[in-house]
Amino acid sequence: MNMEDILELYAIEVFTGDSRGCGDAVSVVLEGDRGTSHKIQLKADCGHINKLFKKNKIDEFHLVTEELGNLTKIIVYNEGRMRHSWFCDKIHVMVKGRTYLATFSKWMDQEMTATLELICSRGPIILGPILRLRGCTESLWQVSAMIVTESSQPIGGLTYVMSQRTASVGPKFIVKLDNCTLWRYDLDIKLTDKSEPCIYRIGGQEYNFRVPARDEQPRMLFGSNMDVKHPYHQSSTEDKSLMWNYIDMDHRTNGYHLLLLGGDQVHCDGIFMCSPSFQEWSSQGTRERSRQIFTPRMKAEAQCYYSKIYLKTWNQGAIPAIFSQIPTVMMWDDDDIYGGFGNFDPSYGTCPVLAGLFPFARRAFFNFQQQGDGSSAIHKNLDQEVGPFSRGFLLPGNVALLAMDVRSERFMRSHWEGQVLSPESWRDLKDWFQQIRQSEVRHLFVMSAVAVIRPHRNVVDRIVELFNLKKGEKRDPWPSRIHGSEGIFLLNLLSRFASGEHGRSKVTILAGDSRSMSQSIVEDPRGRIQIKQIVSSALGETRPNLSRGDSFKLRGKFSYGNFRGKMVKMPSGQWSVPAQNFAALVPRQQSYVGTWISRPNQFSGGKTGEDLPPPLTTDVTL
Repeated sequence: MNMEDILELYAIEVFTGDSRGCGDAVSVVLEGDRGTSHKIQLKADCGHINKLFKKNKIDEFHLVTEELGNLTKIIVYNEGRMRHSWFCDKIHVMVKGRTYLATFSKWMDQEMTATLELICSRGPIILGPILRLRGCTESLWQVSAMIVTESSQPIGGLTYVMSQRTASVGPKFIVKLDNCTLWRYDLDIKLTDKSEPCIYRIGGQEYNFRVPARDEQPRMLFGSNMDVKHPYHQSSTEDKSLMWNYIDMDHRTNGYHLLLLGGDQVHCDGIFMCSPSFQEWSSQGTRERSRQIFTPRMKAEAQCYYSKIYLKTWNQGAIPAIFSQIPTVMMWDDDDIYGGFGNFDPSYGTCPVLAGLFPFARRAFFNFQQQGDGSSAIHKNLDQEVGPFSRGFLLPGNVALLAMDVRSERFMRSHWEGQVLSPESWRDLKDWFQQIRQSEVRHLFVMSAVAVIRPHRNVVDRIVELFNLKKGEKRDPWPSRIHGSEGIFLLNLLSRFASGEHGRSKVTILAGDSRSMSQSIVEDPRGRIQIKQIVSSALGETRPNLSRGDSFKLRGKFSYGNFRGKMVKMPSGQWSVPAQNFAALVPRQQSYVGTWISRPNQFSGGKTGEDLPPPLTTDVTL
């Protein structure tokens, strides 16, 4: 590849047939009307290669290579030990909203060639519309709709109808990427005395979303870890689009106003496996990786990957329909950058290559998840494209929402000392709490990508935490020894707010964590204030290695500074349930009820719409 080449991210789905036998080493070459790719091995994540190309399975891979134009042909090389042991049914190649099909339906020889046929194309809009809550005032519900087009020219205005009134808004330019352009339409919708649908039309298509009444507490959904198809874990029996199908069903019945996504909206570890420069870097030893400079080729591949991974991930399954119908509030976590970001040993976490990736991940997060907009930002005096990106909202019905950015400023000073937020950011957060205390807030929801309330890890875990420096997740939770003082400071802020001047307010923490669902409570030193936390962190996949030891560490009561905490058993009798899930937050009689909606037992997946079995539900009063 030459430095002048425009790079593109290609997604390849390999369908292994319903015949005995499997493959273990496969490479491909893609051909298009603008060129031919180099030979690329379809690699799995470290340690998972023996799970690929199994009978009746679909494996997906992301490849960064030069832009090839309209695809015409694919060459597949079966390089495994058993030359005729793999029956390939078909291959899909997806890029920029287009899907190509190559049909094989045969036992693979050493080399097979097939024509790529275009079977699906999204037209001028290759992603979107994606709704986002920009802000809320006493009279306005402020929403934006983002689209991504292949053309650098706008496709026209957006027209919307609300309360039998029609209005139009024009596009606002966000950013021009290599092969696409991002646009945003800002809608300021007047709140009325009743909840109503807003119907909008863009690009010749009609959509709608629901606007709450002026004094109505909004109905919300919360979840995190939303990967539908993680590139290197496709041999799992889980249907990773299942929860999105349930969200779609639930929204049709209940008409939610907001979708809160608490982190890992994309999974970016794939850059180390699908980009040639980063594959080579990953194959080196730790010392060599720490010394490697961030080359111009790495910059080009990072720019391509971090922008195009959103186009791929957010175009899957029911996600496009949901994003066009429910305004989102998104906050990032480590996998939106790379796994373990901010928790590695300083000598490794600040090496030139990992440090070089962060600006590309941050720019993509701001452009796609924040839609290039700094509205409702808590940190007013900082560059909104740089962060931190914490957002605060005063919602109808005396409800407040805080989406905390716990990644932008996170770093390790030493093995046992780190930072989540800077002193300046903590001051901004205190000022925001002081501001909303004047607004008679009855219920505050706090989004945190990692759990605030969690039992301390045992001595063995702390030894592992010290020596296993590449496992950044060991240092992630707020109650860890490294971040414990900041976690206690946050709980003090929340408890002081809950006992405010206008009467006590309820506080609920919405947390991501161990790809599971759980609930916990913490009390202030006097036992007068209770803060509840619910964990919902498995929209895409669960944590199958939640062992008995992990479950044991989540049990019972614990102290957290002067606060007393306890885990609360789930109705199933488990302390933490490793099941795909999301949480519905619905007001009932001036309070909120949280309902986990999770994967039915013994469900093998593969069904949609009316064929879906009823999900399991678990209620808790917040």
